Amino acid sequence: MKKNQRFFIPRKAEVLQGKRGVSELIATVMLILVTITAAGIIYSVVMPMIKGNIESTQKCNGIGMEVMQEEGYTCYDAVAKEVKIQVNRAGDSGDELSGIQLLVYGEGRTLSRTIRANDTIYPDIKEHYRADYLSNLSLPAKNEARTYVISIATSGMASVESVNAIPIIKISNKEKICSAGSRTPISAC
Repeated sequence: MKKNQRFFIPRKAEVLQGKRGVSELIATVMLILVTITAAGIIYSVVMPMIKGNIESTQKCNGIGMEVMQEEGYTCYDAVAKEVKIQVNRAGDSGDELSGIQLLVYGEGRTLSRTIRANDTIYPDIKEHYRADYLSNLSLPAKNEARTYVISIATSGMASVESVNAIPIIKISNKEKICSAGSRTPISAC
């Protein structure tokens, strides 16, 4: 070692002396195998999630549910404190519809009611043609519209701004609430 040199740096030949390295071919094959294995694991985890989301989105869009405004059945009666919502099911998809979530927006709050096929009784919601609130509610069939009346007298809302109807579908015996579409502004009855 020289006088000014503080550290001993071995030469390459001295470091590798007596040690065997992995050949370039073996290293390349190992990298390819690790990459293929990682891709297989990612594919097996991610693909079922993507397929499930695509299937549910297609079924939600196939229901074709919308709040109708044109016929005058969607409105707010301030005197009776009732909101009428006409829900139209224009889609031609199968019978995956298992419920509807009705949302009433007003004064920065949301009133939510979920209607399920023939087993829902709410003290503050009825179908338009029924006189009493304590009766089973039905879901709209394909190419059918139904009008629901929600009493907001006990909700504390003094005014209503908009409404929404969100389909609930059944996929593999599991319920999924579809994504909410745009709110429908509501006018006075």
